[in-house]
Amino acid sequence: MHKLNANTYSWEERVRLFLKAEIARADITYGELALRLQKYGLSESAASISNKLRRGTFSATFFLAAVAALDIETIKLDDLMSHSTQSYPSREDLGA
Repeated sequence: MHKLNANTYSWEERVRLFLKAEIARADITYGELALRLQKYGLSESAASISNKLRRGTFSATFFLAAVAALDIETIKLDDLMSHSTQSYPSREDLGA
């Protein structure tokens, strides 16, 4: 089991940054993600997605639907758990 320390992000921050990075990598807007989420039964707006990602708190349902909507086939939990703050882009880089 991995422990969080001063050099790592909280789970909320890790998942928030992961989704923001994947959205940027997919080169889509929050509006486009909202349209894609409809396929998975979620009714979101660009503003609601922005708010969720700014807060860093959202349901597992939203996270999994977003992952599916972004066509991400595999997420290695170990990768999320072992990253330090140096492994993620800064908030400024992601427009947080």
